[in-house]
Amino acid sequence: MTVLAAMTAGVLLGYLAGGRLANLGNADLRYGWLLGAAALVNALNGYLPVAGDWARAQGIPLLVVSYEVIGVWAVRNISAGLPRARAPLAVGSAGAACNAAVIAANGRMPVVLPPHWVGVPQAAGGVLDAKHVVMTSHAALPWLGDIFPLAGGAVMFSFGDVLLAIGFAELVAVLMIADPAGNRRLWAHGTNRR
Repeated sequence: MTVLAAMTAGVLLGYLAGGRLANLGNADLRYGWLLGAAALVNALNGYLPVAGDWARAQGIPLLVVSYEVIGVWAVRNISAGLPRARAPLAVGSAGAACNAAVIAANGRMPVVLPPHWVGVPQAAGGVLDAKHVVMTSHAALPWLGDIFPLAGGAVMFSFGDVLLAIGFAELVAVLMIADPAGNRRLWAHGTNRR
């Protein structure tokens, strides 16, 4: 849901700045397979609990791996890309790092329960699902957990989620705006070319 909201905001901002959706096709974002790998790891953790349980038993929270892969994708594109896209990629990778840090420290993303969630049966055991755990006073890095409510607490999100959303929305908006130098390929081996 965060990605969809960020993409919508980015498209709106891009249009308001005079951009065109067609310009996204000219952006040569590299290492797209890394995003596919991150999505696969995230899906394994969420939809194949045995994979997540096995990885946690080995001391590897799969959700941390997916955020680390997103960070690697962003850093690789920062070093190879268009200067004006570096800031949104840096903000997004900072968000991925925040989420990875709190999940690595706690095994799952700690969540502050809104009052209406307290009666949920999973809340009593601490583990909400494959990705989330109830935040307790013993949680490490609690300020990086899911502490912000949205829609009356129906959705909780973290500071890292905010940075990811801002970075993604800004990246979409920046890539929608025509390249000031008039270059067709915006990202080509670290330099612009015609």
